[in-house]
Amino acid sequence: MRGCAMNLTTSITTTAGAALVVLLLSGCVGGSLDAKAPTGSEQTAPSVDEQTAPPADSTLAPERDAVIVVAGVDVDGLNVTVSGYIAGILEAGGECIYSFRGLSAETSVTATGEPDRSVTSCGTSQVPIDQFTKGTWEITMSYTALDGTVTTSLPTALEIP
Repeated sequence: MRGCAMNLTTSITTTAGAALVVLLLSGCVGGSLDAKAPTGSEQTAPSVDEQTAPPADSTLAPERDAVIVVAGVDVDGLNVTVSGYIAGILEAGGECIYSFRGLSAETSVTATGEPDRSVTSCGTSQVPIDQFTKGTWEITMSYTALDGTVTTSLPTALEIP
């Protein structure tokens, strides 16, 4: 059989070979190169726009996430510095509250949210070290947006020496 295929291949010119391939392939796809329109029982794949576009009645808002970026005792030991931002919202005027909870005391500091590129920044705040006792403190940041929505960060541990 191999010799037969080689003899047949060598005797067909490039143009005739290409025509043969087209004929053979057309038989493999149903015998017709004509495209037919789908009938009522056939389904067509949705267009790219239909796949990626949200439903017309969608009111999806980006998920908000409060993130503490810095929380630590300053090098000079005089203050605790904290900063953070809220992803998923960009506005000026919301309220940021950094809350510090120790074993036997609590303190907090408030800042105003400001737009910063693609997030709302709560800026950097400082609390005098004398408001803290030695030990481990838990810090959270809460942001109250202008629409009243409150977003709270995961707690962060801070060790006061």
